[in-house]
Amino acid sequence: MNLGPCKDCRERYVGCHGQGPDGTWRCEAWGRWQEEQAGNRDRSAGERFEKQIQRDYICASKERFRKMKQRGQPKRR
Repeated sequence: MNLGPCKDCRERYVGCHGQGPDGTWRCEAWGRWQEEQAGNRDRSAGERFEKQIQRDYICASKERFRKMKQRGQPKRR
C-alpha cells in the first residue's frame, strides 16, 4: 500500500490536499502523486479489460467445442 508523499510531512495542514479556485493543487507533491495514481488506475483498468476479453474468448471457445462434441461433429482440420 502506497501511503503517498505526505506521510510525516512537516508542512501538512488542514486542506492542503484540496484544490484552489483555479483548479491547481495546494500541495504540489500531492498533485503529482494524484496524477500518477490516476495513470496507474487507467493502466490497470486496461489490463483488466484485456484479461476479461481473453477469459471470454476461452469460455466461448470451450462452449463451442462442447456443443460440437455433443452433436457428434468431428474437429475441423
